[in-house]
Amino acid sequence: AALLQNEKLQRAVRGGVIWVDEASRLGTKDAVALLELAEKKHCRIILAGDLKRHQTTHRGTAMHLLEEHGGFKTQRTEKRPSSSLEERSLKQLFAEGDVTGGFSMLERRGGIFEAPRDDWAAELAQRFRDPVKKKQSCVAVTASRKAARALAIQLREELKRLGVISSKERVFERMTRVQGSAAELKDAQLYEAGQVVQFRQHVKGFRAGERYTVMGRDSFGNVVARKGGFVEALPLKHSDRYEVYTRDEVKFSVGEHIRISRSGYAKSKTLLAEATGGSKRHRVVAGSTRRIAGFTLDGDIKLDSGVVIPKDFGHWEHGLCATSHELQGQRVDRVVLCAENSVGSEVLQVANASARKHLSVFTEDSVALSNSIWQSRQEQTASALYADAVKERSTDEAGRKQRTKDRVDHERER
Repeated sequence: AALLQNEKLQRAVRGGVIWVDEASRLGTKDAVALLELAEKKHCRIILAGDLKRHQTTHRGTAMHLLEEHGGFKTQRTEKRPSSSLEERSLKQLFAEGDVTGGFSMLERRGGIFEAPRDDWAAELAQRFRDPVKKKQSCVAVTASRKAARALAIQLREELKRLGVISSKERVFERMTRVQGSAAELKDAQLYEAGQVVQFRQHVKGFRAGERYTVMGRDSFGNVVARKGGFVEALPLKHSDRYEVYTRDEVKFSVGEHIRISRSGYAKSKTLLAEATGGSKRHRVVAGSTRRIAGFTLDGDIKLDSGVVIPKDFGHWEHGLCATSHELQGQRVDRVVLCAENSVGSEVLQVANASARKHLSVFTEDSVALSNSIWQSRQEQTASALYADAVKERSTDEAGRKQRTKDRVDHERER
């Protein structure tokens, strides 16, 4: 997305190669814009992704359309081998689309933990304690953000009891993005007082990175928002250049992991900066996870990498719990899929692909889960729906003609 909006980046790719990772999440609108850019800048495009995992939430799936209707063929490449032959065999089953076979293999090797949901946090704490101390990456995966946050609260209490993280905690503001397309965000009725609007691209009168707090609507129906002492009407016609968030609170402790939910800038302390009292801006990337080493006197969060994140950053989550959408494209040493009794096969595909060393599954009912895990939850594209409608219409037409022919033949025989 940044490439399509940043002219400086576009000049830099002239004559080169544009690599699109997790291309299954590339919508048709962005794909068309990317193809036009590549033609203009004389670039090659490589799409890397897996259609068996989560696909785009935008209209159309570019990879699927290119493969099914564009005549393009995909080339399978092998990933880096896992730590054991058993893990490689498991990954091979899932890579070939044999979700049922992979789930059966997990059961045979004892990778399925069946217990009431209230017992999951205590078991997770026991399994994560030693790997976290050894600085191995771990994550519990859920199908929804609500479930991930609820599990994170329970897991933190267990980890505090075991002494893995500090019992002293601090409260910070957290941003949660309001889901909606650019077209939907042009509707003034969707905005509520207290929401935060953050610009990701310059608009006349607004700069990228600026945040405004929604106050409500004026007598003319405009959505008005405040930044400090300034009150402005939001440019709804440019809703594709900003994002809308709600605010709540989140607690962090020293020793626990934190995950960045939106790319932004932090302060990276250097020896020279510390000596002079200054700091250097450092970009933090969405999806990255680090351990909290402490807090500054100003209340900022200091990571084990030395990066200091301002206390008002807001775009963060607990690092040991994530949704399958947030995990997609990441590599983690140990992954535990905390599954409901019915989840889509894409969730298990993502968990398996992300696990570098070990994958296990927590569930309340393994039988119900195994009966539903092979089903896909992906929505059909408009092209697929149209093709199905044409096929159904052709079938109906052929049936009608056959019935007419049979009736005529029957009359002739009489």
